[in-house]
Parts: sequence; structure tokens; C-alpha cells
Amino acid sequence: MQPTGGTVYFVGAGATRADFADIPLMDDLLDQILRSESTHEILLSFLSDLFGPKCLESAADPHARPRIDDVFTVIDASLSGRAPFPGGKSPERLVEVRRHLIAAIGRVIAKTTGEGRGRIAIKFARALPDRSSSVISTNYDIVMDNALLERKPGNVNYGVPIREAVFQSEGLPRGRFDEIHHFKPLPESQATIKTGNISLLKLNGSLNWLYCPRCDELDITLLQGTGALTILDELELGRCSRQGCTSPYQTLLVGPSLGQRYEHRVLGDIWARAERALEKASRLVVIGYSMPEADYLVRAMMARTFAHRSQDVTVVTLVNTALDRHLVEQRFRRLFAECRFELDGFAGFVRRLTGEF
Repeated sequence: MQPTGGTVYFVGAGATRADFADIPLMDDLLDQILRSESTHEILLSFLSDLFGPKCLESAADPHARPRIDDVFTVIDASLSGRAPFPGGKSPERLVEVRRHLIAAIGRVIAKTTGEGRGRIAIKFARALPDRSSSVISTNYDIVMDNALLERKPGNVNYGVPIREAVFQSEGLPRGRFDEIHHFKPLPESQATIKTGNISLLKLNGSLNWLYCPRCDELDITLLQGTGALTILDELELGRCSRQGCTSPYQTLLVGPSLGQRYEHRVLGDIWARAERALEKASRLVVIGYSMPEADYLVRAMMARTFAHRSQDVTVVTLVNTALDRHLVEQRFRRLFAECRFELDGFAGFVRRLTGEF
């Protein structure tokens, strides 16, 4: 497929960090989870059994703790049948551990991003030209989602159909959960979730996505990044919003693991859309993304579409030392030999994009 113009912006956690300095990156994520007071006992017990109790100590060096992608890989390799179950844990137990780990990530993100409105992200979204840009993201958070909603006409395009924007009802009675719809359609939201001019393709899913397997439909919690977190924490609150359907919602969140799987129909469609966007784009801008080892499928997709035309790749990142710069350049040039670098981060890039100096 020949490039037809336009730019793909590939954004990682570093883009969110430009607006929310406290959001942890991969190396810090498990440390932030363990320092929180809401980490579930099932998750703590699993980590202690697997890595030893010292990894849970509050005084532990953050960089001496296990990496969260290693934790996910241990779990996913076992659940896929490619490795033994650690410590004799049952598949059901590992599924529970994984759910609580995803929920813990969501809570850290929710705590550090608040309502998810980022000043820099909003300026970026408003500066994008209509119909000639796409945004691909590995982030769970909804900072970029909300930024695109700030554009006119203010709708969001996830690259796949969205059935409803929903909200969580308050004050519902406890008990008889099988008869209660805790999520309700948001009135007059259809115009907002129609296809927008700029697609936001979230490869790893999103904290505001709720999938009903019986209806085979995707709903979203508009402007709120806690829909998936709600049903991860309280499974009984996740019943589909559609009257007549009794199926619980499912989350669509892929953890940072070497065993990442994207076989779900919705995620598969998004990945196919992302591949087509990269094939057609004349330019790729990678923002705040470190290309971790677990994302080998992402690296392969980028290589297929841009390694042979790496002069059209720009890497936007923030470096503090000469060593940091060397390591970043070394990592990216192995994939994009002729790429260029902008080393003052997302904020500096947006200033140039908007003409603010």
C-alpha cells in the first residue's frame, strides 16, 4: 500500500506524564501499586509467594522490586499452557490475581490523572488537522480521549463501532444484582460517539470500555475512566446496560506481558485499523513511548510499515542526561536507522505544533 499522506501519532505513557507528572512509567508501576493502601490481599500473597516477602516491604528500593511485565508474563504463560503454574496455583487463582493486578494499575492511573483532562493533550488535539491524522496509543488512561472530545464537533472515534455511552447509576439497592442494571445509557450521547474525524486506536484497551459478550457490543463511560475499574473491583456491578440482557460486562485491557494476546474481535479490529493507518501515513511521530520488550508486536508493526522509510519517523521524548540520550537513540535507531529526535518532550513538541515559542 502506497502512502497517501497524513501523520500517525503513536503516544505512550510519556505523553500522559507531560500533564500528570506523578503517573508512573513501567519501571515504577509495581512500586506505586505496592505503596498504595488498596492492593488486594490476593495479589500481595501471590507476589510474596513468587518473589519473596522482601519485595513487599515499604522500604524496598523501587528498582529492586520485580518488573510488572515480568509478573504478567509469569501469569499469562501459565494461563496459556506454555509454562507450569507457579507454586501450584490453580488457573482460577491466577485469573483472580491477574484481575486484581489490572485493577491496581487502573487505581494508580485514576489517582494520578483525576478527571483525565490534560492541558498539553488538549492543545495537541486541537492543533491536529482534520482527516489527515490518526492517534495510536498503548495507554489505558483517557487523557487523549478527553482531549479529542474538546475538539469541535467534539466526538470520539475509536476505530470500531460504539453502541452506547453509559453512566453508573447511583443509589441502587443492594442485592438481587441479577435483576439490576447498574449502568444506564447516557441520554443524547449518540452524536458524541459517532465517528470523529481523527481516530484514536487504543491497542491495549481502555479503562472506559465495557464489552458485553452476549450482545457482542462495546459501550463506553464517556469522560470517565473508571468504568472498567468499577467492574474489576466489584464484578456484580457489571451487568450490561441493555434491557433484556443479563450478561456481565467484560473489560478489554491487555497487560504488559510477553504473552500478550489480541485475539478478541474488538482488539483485533483495532490492530488491523492501526496497521492500515501506518501503511497509508507519510509520517510517523512517536511520542513518549519507550518501546518496551513486552511490546514486540508493536515493534513488529512499526518495522513492517516504517523501517524501510525511517527518514519519515520522528521520536519525541524527554531526556535528562547524555547517557539517557545515547540509550534512547540507540534503541530507536536499531529499528528506524534514519529517524530524527526531538528531546524536549511532548510539551516542547506541542509548543512547536501550535506555534507557541
